[in-house]
Amino acid sequence: FAMVFLDVKRQLPRMHRVLRGWLAVLALVWLGVTLFGASSIYYCAASVYMCLISLPLALVAGVYAWKKGFRTARFFVLGSIASLLSMTLTAMTVLGLVACDFFDLYVGEIGIVIDTVLFSLALVDHINILNLQRKDAESRSRTDTLTGVANRRHFEETSKTEFARARREE
Repeated sequence: FAMVFLDVKRQLPRMHRVLRGWLAVLALVWLGVTLFGASSIYYCAASVYMCLISLPLALVAGVYAWKKGFRTARFFVLGSIASLLSMTLTAMTVLGLVACDFFDLYVGEIGIVIDTVLFSLALVDHINILNLQRKDAESRSRTDTLTGVANRRHFEETSKTEFARARREE
């Protein structure tokens, strides 16, 4: 998800190679657990350890993308921090390092909700950026870049609307 959302391949080519390598390691670990794991405890342990490594990698990718000017990465970073904190607190509760109270019992779900809200905000921000880029491109397509004067496309669009309005007002 992080690779696609942050456009890592284009924006951060080195990080893209690191994340692809990590995905290969993940695939090998899951294959090993599937083939040689005797009980479901191995699946649980593997998933916890893989998530505890994957989230910081995604967080680092988000911070790099944010520093390079990718605006929507700020929401991704905040969402990743919420997920990492909730997963860490859940793991500490399961291991008995933290007393289990109401908050600790539902911290995973709370982290997921915060994560979802922040990723939704990131998606809205990305859509807004794309709309601004589209409007800017449309505006530039109607004017001559050298002189700043309206071009033929602008004339044709304006003349169509003006002729239609003139016909209605007859």
